[in-house]
Order: sequence, then C-alpha cells, then structure tokens
Amino acid sequence: MAASFNNSSQTQGVSIITCTNRPNYIKNLFHNFARQSHTKKELIIVVNDSTVALSPYQQIANKHRNIQIYRMPEQVTLGACLNYAVSKTKYGIVAKFDDDDYYAPHYLSDSLKSLRRSNADIIGKRAHYMYLQGSKTLILRFPNDENRTVTMLPGATLIF
Repeated sequence: MAASFNNSSQTQGVSIITCTNRPNYIKNLFHNFARQSHTKKELIIVVNDSTVALSPYQQIANKHRNIQIYRMPEQVTLGACLNYAVSKTKYGIVAKFDDDDYYAPHYLSDSLKSLRRSNADIIGKRAHYMYLQGSKTLILRFPNDENRTVTMLPGATLIF
C-alpha cells in the first residue's frame, strides 16, 4: 500500500519503530528521535529482552512527547517484534531506525519528500556511511547507488 500524500511532507505524521536489546544505545536512540526536524512524529520502542530494565527507557521517554515503550521476550524474532511495533503505530508512514545508527536532522523530512516524489511503496538508502570502529574509519558504502532505484536496501533505512 503506497503512502498517501494529500498534505505537504512536513504535516505528514511518521511513526519511527525500533526493536532493541542493547540498553547501552538508549541515549543514541532518543537523540536520533529528538534530532529530527520533522515535528509530527512518534517513537515506538520494543525492548526484545525480558532481562533489560524498562525504567531507563521510560524515564527518558517521559521527557518527550509521543513515545511508547513495549517489551517482547527474547525468543520473539526481530520480524515479529517489528510487526508488533507497526501494529502500535498511529501514523500511516513508518520509518525503521536502528538503535546504534546516526540519523541526520533532516533524515525523515528528506525521506518523506523522496517517498512522495517516487510514489514507491517503500524507500530506503542503499548508499550510506559506515563507521569502522576498529580502524576509526568512516566509509561510504555503495556510492553508485545513491538517489536511484535499487533492488536491496539496508533495514535501518526503510520507510514505508
């Protein structure tokens, strides 16, 4: 089902979904959400581990609007967690964020423009930067696939 764009991309609501079992990335996750210039948004977090405390997530979530925290047992697959997160969204457009990645301030607004322009059911970014911690090197992966139709997309960049 293609997203409907009757309004400008800035008035279109976006539900950001994240499934995580890594509490050490909690600040990065919330910073990515807060950093987005697109204002009509919500964040759905599914903690996919029964042993990870929810209180740190809830404490940070209480400082923001439109954030929901859920838990699924660690036996539940990533796909099932993502489907659960989608079932909790209130907006017609969903963006998947990874907890350990960086999303620039205009990531959502630029992606919404691309989604509207392309009339595609799903978009993402095949060309992306990756930081190699061991060598402290920033690399651009798949530079020839920027701003074009491709057959594979990283899950961390999906918007539908």
